[in-house]
Amino acid sequence: MNIFKRIFSIEKNEDLLVINIFFFKIKFKKDISNKTLELKINTLEQEIKSKLSTILANEVRFFDMYIPPKKKMELNFLSIHLVDKCNNNCESCSHFCTLADNFKLNIKDFERQLTILSQKFHIKEIDLMGGEPLLHPEINTFFDITRKILPDTFICLHTNAILLPKMDETFWDSCRRNSIAFKITKYPTVEDFSSLLDLCLEKGVWIAGIINGKTFLHWMDKTGQGNIEENFFACKSKFGYCYILRDYRLYTCPTACYMNLYNSAFNTHIPEEKGIDIITASDEEIIKYLNTPLSTCKYCRNVHNLTPRPWRRSSRAEWEWDDAIYREQG
Repeated sequence: MNIFKRIFSIEKNEDLLVINIFFFKIKFKKDISNKTLELKINTLEQEIKSKLSTILANEVRFFDMYIPPKKKMELNFLSIHLVDKCNNNCESCSHFCTLADNFKLNIKDFERQLTILSQKFHIKEIDLMGGEPLLHPEINTFFDITRKILPDTFICLHTNAILLPKMDETFWDSCRRNSIAFKITKYPTVEDFSSLLDLCLEKGVWIAGIINGKTFLHWMDKTGQGNIEENFFACKSKFGYCYILRDYRLYTCPTACYMNLYNSAFNTHIPEEKGIDIITASDEEIIKYLNTPLSTCKYCRNVHNLTPRPWRRSSRAEWEWDDAIYREQG
C-alpha cells in the first residue's frame, strides 16, 4: 500500500465525505453547505501529497523514516603523555621516563587524535600526564583543546607539583576556565608539600587525588616466564584502567606502550606492543583489544606478589626494573 494512503486519504460516496488521518476518521455529510469544505480538503490533500513525497521517497516504509543515532561506547579512563621526560628521576619508573628523550606532543596531533577518539567513545576521564606535563610550554593550550573536544569529561593534570610555584597566572586562569583538576603524586623530593596544597586552594583549583610516591614496584621479569592472563588481570584489579593514547593508537599498559625506550636504552628485545589503530579499527575491535592480555605481560611479575621498595633516584641501570635482580643488586 502507498505510504501516503496510510497517513492521509479521503473517501467519497453519495452521502458522506470521510477524511482519514492516521487512525482517525472525520465524517461530513455531503450537502450544498459542504461543497466549499470539500474543495478546501481536496486542495489540502494535494499540498500534503506534495510535501510528503519529498520525505517519504515513494514506497518507503513508515518505520524506516527515523533511524536513531548510534550510541557511543564508554571509555572510563584515558591518559596522554604531553612529554616523556620528567624532572624527578624516579627509580624503576613504569613509564620509563628516566630513559626518555625530549619528546613533546604536537598540539595539532593531539587535537586530531582526541577528536577521532571522541567520535567513537564517550570518555569519562582523561589524565594529561608524562613524564612531567608542566614541562610542556603549551600546557594551557592543551587544557583549552581538551575541554573544547570533551565538554563533559573529567579532566585531570597528573603532576609531581614541583613546578607549580613557578607557573604564571595564565596557567591558573586556564585551569579554572577549563575546570582542570589535579592529581598530585607526593614524592620525598618535595619538602613543603602542604604549601603546594595551599597554593592550589588559593588559586581555586581542585585536587582530585594525592598519590603516595614514597614507594615503587620493581615489576619486570626479564626471563619472560610470567603468566600472561594472570598478570594482565592482576594489574586490572590493582590499578584499574591504564589506557594510553599515543600516535593514533590505544594501549592498555604504560610498560607495553613505552617498552621501546627500555629496549633502546639497554639493547634488549622484549616484545613491543603495537596497540590498536583508532582510525582503522571498529569500536568493537578496540573494546576487544582493551580487554585482551598482551604478550608483554609475560615479562612482568604478578603485582599482588611484589614488595614495595622505598623511593630512590634512578641510576638508569637495567637491573632496577627487575625485582629479582633488584634484590641482588639493590
